[in-house]
Amino acid sequence: MWRLLEDPDISHAYANFLVAAGLKEGRHHGPNARRRFYKWLEAAAFTYAVTKDEKLNQQMDNIIDVIGKAQRGDGYIHTPVIIAKNNRSKTQSSKQNGL
Repeated sequence: MWRLLEDPDISHAYANFLVAAGLKEGRHHGPNARRRFYKWLEAAAFTYAVTKDEKLNQQMDNIIDVIGKAQRGDGYIHTPVIIAKNNRSKTQSSKQNGL
């Protein structure tokens, strides 16, 4: 399932988080698939609780780190809005710097 969620040709959920976090350039793509993304993360946590699979634990840590970087200081986390605001800020900054 994770291969489907991280593949930008199938689902844009993880790619959108990467862009919102500032770890990747781009714009918001596709329908918002956050619910499936969060449900996968929830299932991964339950699986880890039973298996203690360290590879899965590291994968969850990496994903949670990306989510944390995408989240605003006030707790808001909606990738389409965050990406649009970040892109507007970059465009305004480029104009101010004459780029």
